[in-house]
Amino acid sequence: MSILRHVLLGVLLALLLISVPASADGVIVPIAPPDPPQPVQYLAVKYHHVTIDVSDQILHCEIDQVFHNPNPYDIEGEYLFPVPAGASVSQLSMEVDGKPTEGKMLPRDEARNVYEDIVRSMRDPALLEYVGRDAYRARVYPIPANGDKRVTISYDQVVPVDNGLAEVLYPLNTEKFSSKPLEEVSVAVTIESRTPIANVYSPTHEIDIHRLSDRKVVVGYEERNARPDEDFLVYYSVSPDELGVNVISTWPEGEEEGYFLLLAAPAYDSDPEKRVAKDVVFILDTSGSMASDGKIDQAREALKYCIASLNDEDRVNVVRFSSAAESMAERVAPVAESRREALKFVEGIEAVGGTNMEAALQMGLASLQPSGRPRMVVLLSDGNPTVGETSLEKLLQHARAWNESDARMFVFGVGYDVNIHFLDKLAEQGSGLPQYVRPTENIEVPVSSFFSKMSHPALADIGIEVAGVTTRDIYPQKVPDLFHGSQLLLAGRYSGTGSGTVVLRGSTGNGEYVDEFPVHFADKDQNPRIPRLWAARKIGFLVDQMRLNGSDPELIEEVVALSIRFGIMTEYTAFLVTEENVAVAAPGAAAHWGSGSGGTMGGPGALSPSAGGALDRFAMDLSEAATEEQGGWAMSQSANAQMMRGQSNAQTLNFYMDAEGQAQRVGGVKYVAGRAFYLRNGRWVDAHYTDDLETLQVQSFSRAQFQLAEAAPILNQFMSVGEHVVITLDGKAVEIGPDGVVELTADQVSGLLGALEGQAFHIPELDGGGESSVASAGTLTGADVVGLLLGLGIVGIGIVAGLRRRAA
Repeated sequence: MSILRHVLLGVLLALLLISVPASADGVIVPIAPPDPPQPVQYLAVKYHHVTIDVSDQILHCEIDQVFHNPNPYDIEGEYLFPVPAGASVSQLSMEVDGKPTEGKMLPRDEARNVYEDIVRSMRDPALLEYVGRDAYRARVYPIPANGDKRVTISYDQVVPVDNGLAEVLYPLNTEKFSSKPLEEVSVAVTIESRTPIANVYSPTHEIDIHRLSDRKVVVGYEERNARPDEDFLVYYSVSPDELGVNVISTWPEGEEEGYFLLLAAPAYDSDPEKRVAKDVVFILDTSGSMASDGKIDQAREALKYCIASLNDEDRVNVVRFSSAAESMAERVAPVAESRREALKFVEGIEAVGGTNMEAALQMGLASLQPSGRPRMVVLLSDGNPTVGETSLEKLLQHARAWNESDARMFVFGVGYDVNIHFLDKLAEQGSGLPQYVRPTENIEVPVSSFFSKMSHPALADIGIEVAGVTTRDIYPQKVPDLFHGSQLLLAGRYSGTGSGTVVLRGSTGNGEYVDEFPVHFADKDQNPRIPRLWAARKIGFLVDQMRLNGSDPELIEEVVALSIRFGIMTEYTAFLVTEENVAVAAPGAAAHWGSGSGGTMGGPGALSPSAGGALDRFAMDLSEAATEEQGGWAMSQSANAQMMRGQSNAQTLNFYMDAEGQAQRVGGVKYVAGRAFYLRNGRWVDAHYTDDLETLQVQSFSRAQFQLAEAAPILNQFMSVGEHVVITLDGKAVEIGPDGVVELTADQVSGLLGALEGQAFHIPELDGGGESSVASAGTLTGADVVGLLLGLGIVGIGIVAGLRRRAA
């Protein structure tokens, strides 16, 4: 075993694979009876269904929950529903088991007292997160022993709109008190508008978007055996234009630049005559190895589906290759005239011979010519070249030279014998995407799904310019084509604020497209999730570059700095996870990869039900995963890279696929109000903490803790992370835990508040997010990284990074 494997094994045996933290909307806090026979357990939420209807900004919400009492005796409960920040809620009503129940709307000050009383009595700081919100409160009794209680709530609300984006926010983050994962959780949002609906986007959850017409959209989120830990947020915009473009921006206090997301969506594709015609070449490996496990039959059916899905105005060609290559036609031919011939050509495919990929790529790319149409090549292969040019580097060079039409290259690798790095590079240089099919999977499913998404292009060869502000560090670096039913999402940095103009150019197949869209870039923080999504995309890009091209010390340093600051785990920061975090993600709690607007073409399997004795093997495998070019790990690393490079929501952060294609989640890290916290030796430690900071120890749930919370409400956000937490201020730190002072003097409070001066934090729950700001995180240098690692009690990073460089 190499030194690298020994070092990383010792660090990675501590890898945490945990279920998503508990949460959902309203919560019932049990009230302990006098002299209970045993400690009162939190109630479990069996299911939680939310139905939201939005019609021209008027929102009606209906909530249906069933709570289960695991205690062997009847209890009384306090139902609390934190009202969405800044929301003006009306017509709120509640029923318990179908009977109307009286409740009371508590203003934020009164609600704070209730939250704090519960925190003291239950000795759980989770509810502190909601300090600053109004709350709806009702008493629920009796909740029968080992029985269920159904609660339904409905309310109305005006949907706020800012810079052209309407915001639908639902508090899906209060079931931290659920004693078990939710059996079912679902949110269905129906949006209707008199003006056509353009962008629909969630920065918090992986959602399904169904456009029923240009003015009606249904958004769905659903999981089983899960504990969602984010409030549910959906943005949507309306526009009568061919394309809708919006910008979501934020400028954290203390930073020199802001962060932005740019959204672009085509108009609803309702008229087939207006669809953009495209040129498509299918290149299929028919070597002898494709005969095993019915692969050639599955590939044949997949191609037949794709050809049948083409529009008459499209043009198509099919190339099959084994020891030699054969083309259906010399040039792409109109589908209206050649569909039957193409289907017959595919039907006659047999698997025999070697693998002459050189001849196939040359023949397929030569059949395309530069044109105003979108052009794409779909390559499907299960092995490496054995005939003709076998040097993968030379094949890449040839393919680049042969691709004179600048066609998009989409590749499907089948089985574990393909060279993942080669196919990834082939797709990247062709501005396409790779996808891989494991030996046990049916080829037809991912290929058909992919082609359904890519079958109706809206805009190709896209170029974007922004006037009025300066933008940089945008990901993805090369803008992909835009398809009907999909959405473009770019993440970047900006300097300069106020009004700007997005100039979008491209080709529609019917000529050149140019349009301008007025946008606004914020001068304050109002969207704290954006910096982390940008960081995830940049980390994904950097890690992928090292995966394909070899490690680089400067890139490693940048990845580590961004990862620590934003709480995003990669193979270079897995050392942040310790043995106390070892657990296994619950089945079904994984995010639904690949169904959103930006991600891979496919997705992982279900969560692994148990780690068992495989943890040591897993750790060893992960230590070498970055350099694997074939096999399960290489396949998963490609999918992980695509996922992070296209990161579009918080739900899928810190998820990854293991060697078997199972989705896992790294825990031991929480991201709250612009700060990352890591679980170290039983306490949650602020990523900015170092041992040389002057630290005040405060006893948990003491008067001193609530003195701080009242004097600086932002601290409630950080205190909600856990019972034992270390929070950094400006040159000082507060450690809230089992030991410490129980009451603060006025001088101590003012001293800590002084440390807060000039250091703002994001408090989305206060003032509706309009006047709040974000943590002054600053930019981490290499020296900062070392200091942070030492402060977190982490050693060996120099060794790990050095060995990675040497191994590469």
